[in-house]
Amino acid sequence: MNFKLLGRAPNEPLLYHNGQSICAAQVLACSVLLAKQLGECDGVIILAENRLDFIIGFLAALIAKQTTILPANNKLETMA
Repeated sequence: MNFKLLGRAPNEPLLYHNGQSICAAQVLACSVLLAKQLGECDGVIILAENRLDFIIGFLAALIAKQTTILPANNKLETMA
C-alpha cells in the first residue's frame, strides 16, 4: 500500500479513537475496503460522527475517485 496519501509511516499512530491509537496502515486498509464497496456511485455523502469514520470515508472516496459531499449537518432539510 502507498502511505504517501497519509504522510505517515505504516505503523505510526495517525489518530486516537476510544483511547486506542490507530495507525496509518489500519486507516488505509479500512479505506481501501470501503472504496471497493462504493462501486460506481455518483458521489459520497459523509455523515461521520467521529474523526476516525470521517477520515476513512474521505480517504475511501479519494481512492475510489468519487465526488465527496460534506453537508453542514445531518438534518433532513439539509439532506434534501
